[in-house]
Amino acid sequence: MESSKARLLALYLAATTLCAMMISWVIFAPGSCTSSFIAANGPAKGLGGGYETQLESWTRFVPRTLVTKYRDNTLVCLLHVLPSVLWSGLVPFQLNPWFRNRRPRLHRLFGRVLMAVTASMTAGYVMIHVRGLHFHQNDFPTLKQGEGLSVLAPWFWPWLGRCIHACTFGMAGSNDQAAFAFVTFETCAAVYWGITLVLAGCYAWRYATGAQKLHIIRHRSWAIRHVAAGLSVATQRVFIGASHGWCRLNSLRCEDPIPQKGIFSDSLALGVLTCVVAGEVAIRDLRVLDTRAKVD
Repeated sequence: MESSKARLLALYLAATTLCAMMISWVIFAPGSCTSSFIAANGPAKGLGGGYETQLESWTRFVPRTLVTKYRDNTLVCLLHVLPSVLWSGLVPFQLNPWFRNRRPRLHRLFGRVLMAVTASMTAGYVMIHVRGLHFHQNDFPTLKQGEGLSVLAPWFWPWLGRCIHACTFGMAGSNDQAAFAFVTFETCAAVYWGITLVLAGCYAWRYATGAQKLHIIRHRSWAIRHVAAGLSVATQRVFIGASHGWCRLNSLRCEDPIPQKGIFSDSLALGVLTCVVAGEVAIRDLRVLDTRAKVD
């Protein structure tokens, strides 16, 4: 029981830290949706040079276009990128048991706001998909879309693409099987993120209308899965930084397009896997505490 409490506290602190990191990332980091970009393109003088200096330092990790590509896609900024600040700001409150128990009305209100924000971010993701702004489509023009999608397992996405192509009797992924497999993975992760919140909202509504207490436990579980899926993007950033740090420590050149692309995609896959597993660990530990509370 004590180990479950310790793990839950560690996971809560990790989630809160990732949320704070994402808020800082979106607001202050160089990018086409951030305050630094607005300042660099505003009437004040002397700010553009600082922005360009920051931006140049980031090109060691990702291509310049990956950071700046939304400057001509303002609607994507408004629907997808900027709302993530609000999502990240609300999540620590929603996960906090003291806040849920002492401020139930605010908890429900924040939950409704999260549903609206998630709908907005999902619409933004659809626009990214429709406009071809995925990193492997837009940001590595010297590489084929399915080329260099992994450093750790270069064989995986081509193999998965062939499996999807065979299972759909040749109807899917005929052009670039590796790229199709990766986009399918990204889309499934985005759909999972949205569905988990819908299920969390449904169980909360059923509990509020006088249904069994079991529904509030299911609501909690699906809400945790939603948060875990959302934090995979922040966790990806951690893996990207760690990977490039390891490259520098071992005097490896990772600034070229192929390693940059492979690290970016590997970090996303590892981020999703890590967060999904962490979410299930948290759900299991909460069930252990629930069972102990019933016994006591």
